[in-house]
Amino acid sequence: MSFSSRVKDELSQQLSAARHCQIAEIAAIISLCGRVQSSAGGVGGVRIQPETLAVARKYVT
Repeated sequence: MSFSSRVKDELSQQLSAARHCQIAEIAAIISLCGRVQSSAGGVGGVRIQPETLAVARKYVT
């Protein structure tokens, strides 16, 4: 397992109780793994495609 994979795994297990930390983590995940999409009907959204399942679980949590 690479160093970056170990770091991502370790960070995904950290759950902060502070609201500002949770918002910062979500912002970072969206910034690194997110993409803004719009459909033909004009409906927009954000698509998240993380590298690992652990990051996806963290985002849902």
